[in-house]
Amino acid sequence: MYNIAFVEDDKNQVELFKDYLSQYQEQTGQQIKPHFFADGEDILAAMPISLDIIFLDIMMRNVDGMTAAAKIREADKNVIIIFITNMS
Repeated sequence: MYNIAFVEDDKNQVELFKDYLSQYQEQTGQQIKPHFFADGEDILAAMPISLDIIFLDIMMRNVDGMTAAAKIREADKNVIIIFITNMS
């Protein structure tokens, strides 16, 4: 089982990600435990949490993704961080 975090403040993007996860699990049979956070501040408050992959929005209201990533990396050197954004 994979523990995956999705840190995103846009509710529409969260719902889209949930749909993708559901489709992926159906197609592959892979078990995924998702964790959802609305801001970098929220995931930092949950640390340490055992995660395999973090999808991290860059632009967020309180703690942006780049700042959160630096602090997450201090706590966990192995977690995969994938930055996401809706900016071009």
